[in-house]
Amino acid sequence: MSITGYHGTYTKANGDTREMYFVRLQDVPEAFLTSRIKGGSKPRTLKEGMETVWDVKANDFRIFNWNTTQGDPKQINFEENEIFVLTTQNTSATID
Repeated sequence: MSITGYHGTYTKANGDTREMYFVRLQDVPEAFLTSRIKGGSKPRTLKEGMETVWDVKANDFRIFNWNTTQGDPKQINFEENEIFVLTTQNTSATID
């Protein structure tokens, strides 16, 4: 199954540039999302323009800053079984 993802670059608060391949949480499969979220934690309040996403290369949640993007993030497709692994091990996807 194909999952909508993005390739974007933004400027971090410290001035560094971050390039990221990511999937927005609304597009992450529910079973995978549930397996990664620990119960009992309070929802995090983010500043406007900040969004929690799944970073495909880091294989973890990250914050993407839409306020400081360098150009428009490019929409790309990922294969679900290549980036969402239902295990407790960290695995990495190969991104060119």
